[in-house]
Amino acid sequence: MCFFRDAQGLQGRDEARRRVQGLIARHPDRPWLTLVLGHLELLSEPALAEASYRRAALAFRSQGDAEGEVLAGINLRSVLGMRGQTEEAHQWVLR
Repeated sequence: MCFFRDAQGLQGRDEARRRVQGLIARHPDRPWLTLVLGHLELLSEPALAEASYRRAALAFRSQGDAEGEVLAGINLRSVLGMRGQTEEAHQWVLR
């Protein structure tokens, strides 16, 4: 999680996001990178984090990676709750 540590300041956050997005572009089949991107986005842009967590959860599901799907789903549920989308958050819990 060195990207997350580096992203604690605004300048580091933008650089960390750019670097992770570059890794995602080179390795689109690795949803762990998208999960990390969600963590970075959550620091300043929860709506973007929601989208990244959702993409990661669905990608993990399509790959049959239950652990990754659960981790991404937990983060998605949290950000949905923060944004007042409690019904959708509840639906992710039921999955």
